[in-house]
Amino acid sequence: MDVDFQTLDECPLCGSKEILEYYRMPYVGSDVERYIISYYKLAHLDQAAAYGSIFNGTDYILASCKNCSLLFQMNRPGKNLSKLVYDTWIGGKVVNNDNFSRYDLNECQHNISEALRLVRLVERSTGKRTLSEINALDYGMGNGQFCRALQACLVDTYGSEYAQDRIEFGRRSGIKTMNVEDDLPPDSFDLINTEQVMEHVPPLCHTSCPLV
Repeated sequence: MDVDFQTLDECPLCGSKEILEYYRMPYVGSDVERYIISYYKLAHLDQAAAYGSIFNGTDYILASCKNCSLLFQMNRPGKNLSKLVYDTWIGGKVVNNDNFSRYDLNECQHNISEALRLVRLVERSTGKRTLSEINALDYGMGNGQFCRALQACLVDTYGSEYAQDRIEFGRRSGIKTMNVEDDLPPDSFDLINTEQVMEHVPPLCHTSCPLV
């Protein structure tokens, strides 16, 4: 399989061509490999060898923009590589309530406190006082633990994920879900939460985009 990286030659935020390499580390035989194998539990799926063969000779590269000082991943996974990682390696796991086994009360408390803080911010910024009027999207919801925290705040909650089995699991958990490719009308959500997503997805727009 081709590694299928998309290498950026301009800043994804401001569009400047004045970018500099900030940090580089090989994907194989480094902390990057150890983190990915451990975090996504690839060793338990016998995917560690496949990881080495695919990423061998490829570096994880961060770049900085001289114009706006943004730090971003310079070589982001393309469509084929993303499909392998999210649909086959990660999405290929059995998705059920056992996936919450690594979470404890501290994690739950963190999610609830963050959800409350964000909902209060939305109340102040939008003037909405009825919680059910607030529309929230967790973009890159994983197993939906943060969506559940938002639901506990009684807001209208949606979740989106790349792996289809995460979408299906979210639906079974009572989360309104949508695919990442869905076209959304402007001003659909009062709150969009995302975590560990934007650093490795293709850029969609520059400063002309109203979301920037």
